[in-house]
Amino acid sequence: MRAAGILFDFDHTLVDSPIDFVAMRQGVYDVIDRYGVAVPDRDRHLILEVLEQAVAMVPGETSRAMREEAERGVLEVELTAARQACEVAGAASSLARLRAEGRGVAIITRNCRQVVEGVLAQLPLPYDVLLTRDDVSDLKPHPGHAWAACTALGVAPAEALLVGDFRADIECALAAGMVPIGVTTGSADAAALYAAGALAVLPSVAALPDWLRQQGW
Repeated sequence: MRAAGILFDFDHTLVDSPIDFVAMRQGVYDVIDRYGVAVPDRDRHLILEVLEQAVAMVPGETSRAMREEAERGVLEVELTAARQACEVAGAASSLARLRAEGRGVAIITRNCRQVVEGVLAQLPLPYDVLLTRDDVSDLKPHPGHAWAACTALGVAPAEALLVGDFRADIECALAAGMVPIGVTTGSADAAALYAAGALAVLPSVAALPDWLRQQGW
């Protein structure tokens, strides 16, 4: 196999940003609770999916107002974290090396374009394609997010890897027919990433080029 395309998660994979996911989730819960919406088993779902379910349960203008209020809270949490973001050690040089080897590099993230582009303006990372939640209709772990990146890169999913720090990244890769690679620069440890289905787990993206060379990919 030749790894023609490498897809990367953003937060905690390429950049270290202290996103307070607990505060983000509670903020969305507070909004939908005020609107009297009860999403079944909401703690089992990713927070943006909880919001989508809530919006679908409320009619017309009310759903629009609820979405806008919740999204403002999500954005504020993301912007706060972005102001403290720093590069995961070796990320930029790793991406540069991959591109120099002729591989397409894409970033796919559940974060928004405003935040990601703001971080990248301060922490330039070499890449070919960026797809945020504002750019696709289906967010990872839905495979559509990864497929859209492959289409933009001009590579087949079977020729691509998806690298990330969270189970949703691994699940997305598997659903999309890509090679799932975990990194332990986020909150998930190697055992959790392997349990999710990762083919390999690396200490960080800095180790990826050498790992690919060792695999003959």
